[in-house]
Amino acid sequence: MEFERKEKYIVLKISKLSDIEINEVKEKYSRAMTESVVVPSTWTQEYEAAWKLVEDKIVKDTTK
Repeated sequence: MEFERKEKYIVLKISKLSDIEINEVKEKYSRAMTESVVVPSTWTQEYEAAWKLVEDKIVKDTTK
């Protein structure tokens, strides 16, 4: 099985939003919010390592 990266989430950086914008997002999209760990692509080494962890998990789970 070949792993394919997919966009499944939209991430907003809180420090780049005003308090009003943060509250609007929370009110409008509360049911779609999830607690997550985010590794920005600018952290190249960690970003690629995180993708490798995801890939290994997906491949392992689909080959059981």
